[in-house]
Amino acid sequence: MFLIDYQEGVINPSIIISGFVIREPITAITDFLSVFIAIFYFSKFSKIKEVNLLSIVYHKYALVCFMIGFSFAGVLGHALQEYLSPWWKVFGWLFVETGIFLLAIGIIAEYKNRVSIKNMNFVMKLVIVFHFIYVFVVIKKPHFLYTQIHSMGIII
Repeated sequence: MFLIDYQEGVINPSIIISGFVIREPITAITDFLSVFIAIFYFSKFSKIKEVNLLSIVYHKYALVCFMIGFSFAGVLGHALQEYLSPWWKVFGWLFVETGIFLLAIGIIAEYKNRVSIKNMNFVMKLVIVFHFIYVFVVIKKPHFLYTQIHSMGIII
């Protein structure tokens, strides 16, 4: 039997198939689409012959973190949350945020060689410290609000 549970009071209702509950299916599918996009761009970055560019290396590792993080988030954090503790979401958050961190470091590494900005080393250190504070706080007290703040801070 196939059911959609609208009684949860959420916009993204669960799907129940023969008693097996899939929570937040739209979010889980979105996470998997993000995995496929990361795989696509990882393959594109892997074809770049200028491997001496440090920024390319950071971007490739960021995409690997996105693949792992969105896989964790899609399956363990969303689809199977009926059966697993919320701690499983933390793995997805940490990997995705580490991917964003690596993108930021890659962008800084790229522009450090192209633009003469006096405080670029300070900005790099600030991003690193900001990320490690995030990791510590989320492990100590997991809450998605910290992940949102971290994403906004690094992107800005």
